[in-house]
Amino acid sequence: KGKAKVKHEADAMVRDEAFWNQYRAVELTKGESSMNAFIHRIEQSKNFKWIIFGLRALLENYVETGSMRTKSKFDFGPVNTLISTNFVDKYRLRVSGRTTANLNPHLFWKGYYAYGTKSQKHYYGTEVTYSLNKKKNSPFEFPMRKFVFEIGHDITSPSDDNLLHNKDNFFMTIRAATQDQMYLYQRQKFSFVYETDWGLRFDAGMRWQSNRTVGNLHYFKVNTGEEVKKIRTTEASVGIDYNPGVTYVNTKQQRLPINLDSPELTLRHSMGLDGFMGGQYQSNLTTLGIYKRQWL
Repeated sequence: KGKAKVKHEADAMVRDEAFWNQYRAVELTKGESSMNAFIHRIEQSKNFKWIIFGLRALLENYVETGSMRTKSKFDFGPVNTLISTNFVDKYRLRVSGRTTANLNPHLFWKGYYAYGTKSQKHYYGTEVTYSLNKKKNSPFEFPMRKFVFEIGHDITSPSDDNLLHNKDNFFMTIRAATQDQMYLYQRQKFSFVYETDWGLRFDAGMRWQSNRTVGNLHYFKVNTGEEVKKIRTTEASVGIDYNPGVTYVNTKQQRLPINLDSPELTLRHSMGLDGFMGGQYQSNLTTLGIYKRQWL
C-alpha cells in the first residue's frame, strides 16, 4: 500500500563495537574478545602499517583522513584516478576528494583538479549536494532525497557517457583501440532526486553545456557540410523509476543493488531548448525501460 515492508538502516552492515556490546546475543569468548586488540597491534606494527594502508586504499579506493578515535570527515580519492592517459592529454594527473556525513549529515561536497601533460590544460569538477534526509556516511544512501549542483570543465569522449565507472579510472584507459574522438566541455547542472522507501524514484534536472571538438572528432551541418567547432545545448529532463523491493549495500564508491529479482520500470524524457540560456538546438527524447531478471 505504498509502504516498505522492511526498512534497512544505512549502517546496518557496519556497526561499531559499542553496538555489539549492547546487542550481541551470545557473549564472546576470551580468545574472541582479544581479537580486536591483536588486529590493532598488527595495524600499528612498523612492518604492517603501510601494507594495510596500501591494501585499504586499493580496495576501498579512498584514503581516509580520520584516525582510530575520530571518524573521517574528508576522504581523498578515488585512488585509481590519480594518473590516467588519453589521446589529447597523454598523461593526466588528478587529485580529488569528498566530504562525508561525519562533517555534515546533510551537506556534501566532492571535486577534483586535473592537468594534462601533453595539452598543458587544466581541468576541474565540483559538486555540492544537499540531502533532505540525514545520512550516516554518503549522499547516495537509500533513500536519496537531494538537490545537486554541479560545475565542470573537462575533456571526454562521446562514448564515456555510457561508462559505469569513472572515466579517469586508470584501468579504463587500457583500450584495444585508440579513442581519438574527444571534446572539451563546460557544464553546469542542477538536479533533484527523490526516492520513496518502497521503490518509487522521481528525478528532474536542468543542464547547460558547451562542447568544443578536439582530437579527431568533427561536427558538420547536414544541409551545408560546414564544420562546426563548438555547440551549446540547454536540456531539461524528468524521469520516474519504479523498482519494488529494491535493496542496496553501500561501498565507499557507490551503492549496489542486491535484490536482483525485483522488476524495474523506467520512463524518462529529455528536451533540448533552442534559444533558452544559450541553447542552440531543439530536441525531444523519450525512453521507456523494462528490466526483469529470470533465473533459469
